[in-house]
Amino acid sequence: MGIKFKMISKNFLSLATRSRATYSPRFFFSFNWRTANKSEIDNKEFAEVLANLKGSEDTKDWVVLDVREESERKNWNLPEHTQNGVEIPKINIRLLDLLANRGSDLEKLVPKDKTVFCMCRGGVRSFKAQNHLLGNGYKTINLYGGSSALESTIPNARKGSS
Repeated sequence: MGIKFKMISKNFLSLATRSRATYSPRFFFSFNWRTANKSEIDNKEFAEVLANLKGSEDTKDWVVLDVREESERKNWNLPEHTQNGVEIPKINIRLLDLLANRGSDLEKLVPKDKTVFCMCRGGVRSFKAQNHLLGNGYKTINLYGGSSALESTIPNARKGSS
């Protein structure tokens, strides 16, 4: 479409803040109302989001929430930076710790002013985290298939703890 990523991401975030509905990162790249109201994305879509990041300005409005156990993060972890050298904002917290918090306690763990990409090993725990966050007024997108799907897609992913 010829529209710059930053302009589209600003439009995406302004739309996402108008309601509790979540929007797919596909919206970043081409406006399509059929996919704009999705609350989950797959590994290829998320890899596309990361590949198209140009600078920290592109990541200031979202964060990846990893709800896996520490032992799972030792096996595979999302990289600190994209191939373009852009830092990937992420928060590591166990699902049970997340579910135990509500209201202002939850806001101390997860910033409410950002769109939250929820991730776990296979997608089930992140779906539960997403529902918990939605119930507390967050804007969320579930990474369908979790880290098992991302392992083959994210080129500079690494083994090792957070």
